[in-house]
Amino acid sequence: MANFSVSALALTLAASSSTASAFVAPSVPSASVAHRSSSALASTAALEAPPLSPETAWGQPIPNIRDVQASYRSTSAPEFAPTISAKDLGIDSSDTAAQLQYFRDNATGIKNQMEE
Repeated sequence: MANFSVSALALTLAASSSTASAFVAPSVPSASVAHRSSSALASTAALEAPPLSPETAWGQPIPNIRDVQASYRSTSAPEFAPTISAKDLGIDSSDTAAQLQYFRDNATGIKNQMEE
């Protein structure tokens, strides 16, 4: 759906209701019509000013966020999961069957290392 300003609609109506030729320029709306439409647009714009940023849903606010961050930073960071290299295990990097077999044989131990 197209949105037109009040002045554009007034020009269109004036042009369509005129009995003059189609090649004659439409008349300009009176100053009172232009003044009313601009004041109406200004009041509408003041009422519907867009927010500086969109609203977001982040959950509950944390009132003591600086304390929470400080306590988190004071703890040591957890280690990453173990890195497993075929070269370190003595398995050829192109031997996919041997690599899969290693994981089948050691799945429980690898899982336990990741959970620690």
